Formats: sequence, structure tokens, C-alpha cells
Amino acid sequence: MPLYRQIVAPGSYVLENSQSYNYLTEKHLQIIWFEQKLLKNLYNSEGELIEIISPGIWNTGAGPDFLKAHLRMGKKEYKGDVEIHINPEGWYAHGHQLDARYNQVILHLAYTSSIHCEKIFKQDGQSVLSLPLYNCLKVKLEQLLKEIDIEIYPYKQFTQAGHCAENLFKALPILQVKEFFKSAALWRLEKKSDYLKFRASASSAQFILGLALALGYKHNAEAFSDLYESLSEYQYLSENELLAIGMGASGFFNGKHPKHWESSTVYQHLRDLWWHYQSEIPLQVNFRLDAVRPLNHPLRRLVYLVKILSSSSPKLLWDKMLRLWKSHFSWMQTEKHVLHLQKLLLDAIPVYSDNYWNSHFNFEKEPYSQHLSLMGEDLKREILINAFLPLLYANIQETAEVKELTAFSNLYAGFKFANTSKTRYLRQRFFNDSNQHLLKSAQIEQGAYQLHKDFCLQFESSCEGCPFVERMQSQQLIPNPRNKSINSSNLMGIF
Repeated sequence: MPLYRQIVAPGSYVLENSQSYNYLTEKHLQIIWFEQKLLKNLYNSEGELIEIISPGIWNTGAGPDFLKAHLRMGKKEYKGDVEIHINPEGWYAHGHQLDARYNQVILHLAYTSSIHCEKIFKQDGQSVLSLPLYNCLKVKLEQLLKEIDIEIYPYKQFTQAGHCAENLFKALPILQVKEFFKSAALWRLEKKSDYLKFRASASSAQFILGLALALGYKHNAEAFSDLYESLSEYQYLSENELLAIGMGASGFFNGKHPKHWESSTVYQHLRDLWWHYQSEIPLQVNFRLDAVRPLNHPLRRLVYLVKILSSSSPKLLWDKMLRLWKSHFSWMQTEKHVLHLQKLLLDAIPVYSDNYWNSHFNFEKEPYSQHLSLMGEDLKREILINAFLPLLYANIQETAEVKELTAFSNLYAGFKFANTSKTRYLRQRFFNDSNQHLLKSAQIEQGAYQLHKDFCLQFESSCEGCPFVERMQSQQLIPNPRNKSINSSNLMGIF
């Protein structure tokens, strides 16, 4: 069993369902409480409305999730802390009833209710009001999980390294740390391929679905996957008709968009086409458009998706790329060979020309003087890492030939890292000031993303209660004070 599977498997509660990348965590509930606009009225056990004057300060250290909240119930006001769990039993599972730091908690929130945990008591013997949130959400939970960008709350404010930095990664030899994150990256590939296989049956469709997810980046991935599935049913239509349907389903003919784009004859034509089909299209998706760069606007990504669906290549693209791999991996022995194959795979992803879209960001009046590509090298890289590699790894595992697995490892390790703000945050969290160079590889970077997803998201504000270091210790991967030796065989031979 690969190492990372051994570490993460005991805590199945932190794994995503194969049906979706999204799963409910305590951090989702913390975001819902923090935003407030996602909640409708809360009532206490006496039926009094709870007025949230202030949700409090998001605590990035040990202790309650929110500090110094301010509530009003009836004619009384309360100031204190707020603690949040998935279910009421989390209070006792985390030992808060024994911890004096939680004596100032005035409200305990959980997504569910429980007949087994009706009363919540603090260390000082006082009870605390405990309420479920499942019936207080303004929209369905599934929609919230799609729309909440869990990664931006509030990791930019996290300035300290995690417990794993000092108690694990600092103590391990660099080679073993690398092997661990490579193992986590392979686990990530397995989870992604499982998800793609759940959503689509044929490998070619799985790859285009993965490509659609990559087009949406992290903010709009699910929206693009829904659009892909819906537009696939209308592939017999013209490119403009498909684009009109995609734009209409995405709300680009409603709200403020007509005000900005009304003068464009191209926009007017597409809107007329949409009016012809709108009664047949039940799908409605919502794009996040905040802080988006013009060249990365979801509308441009939608144009690319429509072009690939309108072409003859969707069903052939996966086979073409798989043939490239099969014909090259056997002689891939040097870094030069790896880079050559990477370039071939990148070049296989089509770049479409369009007289209009190569000179317009969207529907502005004047064309742009420089060429505007619908597909850049960075996005191609994301498609390879998040769509092609997961499916290729699943394909290789069916035969499990050592030579091919080794070649795959070399290919994956050859991709450069993305160096996003999240990557920089994870360097600090996992390595503090030491070994920060380790994330300068896409494979190890992806492994760090997966470790963050499986463990850190559950314990973001502090590392208290996180089982990661303990599980690594159970695998004898942390130096014992009495025995400084580490069994390197536990980390080697991952493939």
C-alpha cells in the first residue's frame, strides 16, 4: 500500500466523496458564520431571535474558532467566543469540556443536531447554547460547497508554521520528505481520476471533462464541468449557437452584462440565438468574476470549450495524447527527453484561431492591437497536470509495469511548480524557514496541496487535534528520541 494511503485512509472523514471534489468541513461552517449573509435567522431554545451584532474575530491560533463575538437574544446582550463543529459531539471529541480556554464560549454551532449530545458543558461546569445550522442556510448546502472558495479563508493571515514543520519535516532527511510528498501527489492523481471516471464513462469524455474543470480554474471548475455536460448534448449545433447557449446558461445576457456589451453586434447576435433556445435549457451556472484578469475571463474559457466541442477532436484528443506517451516513454532517460515529451504533449492541446476572439477580450468596441490567445502555456500545463496525468496514471496502473511507472514519475517530476500564493503559504506552513525549495516541483507542490486538503482544512485555525503527525509517528516515520534512526524503506519504493 502506498505510503500516503496509509496516512490518510484511517481518517476517512477527511476524504472527499468520489462524486465530488467538494465535501463539508468545519472550515465551510466557519466561513458561513464569518460571512453571515449565507445564514438566515437563528433562534435559541426559547424561540428568541439571535441577532448577530458581530460574528467575532477569526482565531488563527489555538482555542475557539471565533473570539469576542457579540450577540443579542431578546433584551440581553452577550459577548464571548464561538466554537463550530460538524456535529455536536465534536465538542467532547476535541476535549473542549476539559479546556479552560473554552470557558468564554457563548455559542456552539454544529451543522447537525444530535439526541446523544443535547447539552454542551464547559470546563467551569457552565452549559453553553448549542444550535444546529442545517436548517439555517439561505441556499442548499450543495450549492454552498460549490461557491465557497475555502482556500482563501483566512490562510493569508496564517503566519506560523504548522506542528508538522517542527515535529516532522524538519527532522526528516530531504529525500524522505520528497518521497512523502510524491506519494501524496500520486494519491491526488488517484482521487482526480476516480472523480472523472464517476462523472464520465469513456476515457475521451473523462479527459475533456478534466479539461473543462481546468478551464474553470479553482473558482469556476464545477461551473465549467456542468456546462460541458450540458453543451455536449447540443454538439450538433453550430459554434455560435453553442456559445449562445453557454452564455445564456451562465447569465451573460442578464444583470449588468447587457449594459456593458449592448453596443456589440456580436453580442446582440448571440443574445438573439439564446432567446431561441432558452426555453429548452434548464441549466443555470454562476461564475465568480471577482478579481479575474481580462485574458482569463470565464467568457473566453467558454469560447475555448465551445470550440473544442464543435471540432472533430474531442473524442480523438485523449487517444492522440496517449499514443504520444506510449511511443516515447520507453526511451525517456534524460531530462532532455522528459522536456521533449512534455512539449509534445503541450503542443497536442489545440490552440484555436478566431478573427474576433484573438483581438477582443470580450465585447468591447475596439479590437486589441496584440494577438490574444484562447489557450496559453500555463493553462495547457494545468490541463496536463489535472486532467491528463490522473487518467494516464490510472491507465498505467492497470498493467503496473515498472519501466512505465518509472518513466511516468520522471515526467511528473519534470513539470515546474505554479508558485501561487497558496504554494507560498504552504511553504511556510510545512517548512517554516527550512527546505522551502522543496515545493519547486509541480509533483511535490501537488502533494502539498493534497496534504493541506486532507488534513489542514480541518484544522486551519490551529493544528490542535490534527492527527497527521500522530499517524506518521504510527508508521515509524518520526525519529524516536530514544532511537534516532528512521527506516527509510517506509518511504522508498512508493511506485
